[in-house]
Amino acid sequence: MKRCLNCMEIYKDEFDVCPFCGFIEGTEPEIAYALPPGTVIADRYIIGTVIGAGGFGITYVAWDTQLEIKIAIKEYFPTGLVNRVPETLPINLTGMNNEPAYRKGMQGFIAEAKALAKFNESSGVVNVFDCIEANGTAYIIMEYIRGKSLEDLLKTGRTFSLEEILKITDTVLKILDYLHSRKPAVFYGDLKPDNLMISAGTLYLVDFGSATF
Repeated sequence: MKRCLNCMEIYKDEFDVCPFCGFIEGTEPEIAYALPPGTVIADRYIIGTVIGAGGFGITYVAWDTQLEIKIAIKEYFPTGLVNRVPETLPINLTGMNNEPAYRKGMQGFIAEAKALAKFNESSGVVNVFDCIEANGTAYIIMEYIRGKSLEDLLKTGRTFSLEEILKITDTVLKILDYLHSRKPAVFYGDLKPDNLMISAGTLYLVDFGSATF
């Protein structure tokens, strides 16, 4: 038996295509500099396919071999400051002059994880389980949200009634109001359909990479 590196389900060794999600074993990452599926982080987390990527990081689906659950891992990878040889683990600075900015950014990345961890179990904010430093970078270990972003739904032609739009807006405002009321306050800086995840009727605000604390 083997584990699919896209949906993390188990299926028989004789198949090269996952019967659950259709992922073909050995498929190259969509992003050339992303970690190859199957990479193991901290002797515990098995990296899967890329969920999304931005200016400061890459988010992967992953498997926690200790808790035996599907998770998400966000890797600190500021484009322009670093690169990676395809199919390798370490990242490399594009120039030594970039090191101060890279280190400062990583401190902010870790601070993001610590701040988000304080909101665990709060409605509308993804849970953070851990933050680790390895391979010259940092990784945020997070809850995996089973759902689609508002942007993905819109791209499929999904339409929303006025009632649904008002409900989404009201939920987002309540989440933001909660974040702003914290001490210290958290100001979210990247509100867009791609960062609004809908899972089983619950809306989540994700990707706090541009937030200020």
